Amino acid sequence: MSSVSKECFEKYINEGIAALIPVYQKDLGNSTMLILKSGEEILVKKTVKTLISKMARHFGKDVALLRKEYGKAVNKRNGVPLPLSLNYIMIPVKFREKPHSLNDGTLGYISFYEIERVKEKDKKMSIISFKSGKEVYVFLSTATINSYLKDARLISKIQEDKENMENKLKVIEFLSELFSKPS
Repeated sequence: MSSVSKECFEKYINEGIAALIPVYQKDLGNSTMLILKSGEEILVKKTVKTLISKMARHFGKDVALLRKEYGKAVNKRNGVPLPLSLNYIMIPVKFREKPHSLNDGTLGYISFYEIERVKEKDKKMSIISFKSGKEVYVFLSTATINSYLKDARLISKIQEDKENMENKLKVIEFLSELFSKPS
């Protein structure tokens, strides 16, 4: 495991992030373990909240606005999957049962498109397996995770429909300009 500077974070976004996991390191405090698409783990000296905001900004999005907009679509205020791009829908999941201290969060994020399967560990915990073969334990029932996955599929479809509509509007605009020019 290595530590990463803020400049390298965009490189990891482009390579593919499977999970942002809150961890507590004795000398670093509240930090984040990145799990990349490849399964590689990287320790970052920033909180999950900071990194999910940086990811959103990377794609020109705002976390609060995404929660509000897509929360309406899935009829939820909490546990709303965040569609950062067509390739990134980040699902909030509980990685800690309780925070270590006041500023420690319990939530991390998993990438919808990197999930291979979900299985029950016990009634309160589940195991999420990624396409890379890496597994993580979360403090959510499989029923709750499956509900989040259903929401993420709906949001994915909404994103796809928006993208298709934008492309159609671009074609219409192009054709309109093309046919309105004098010969």
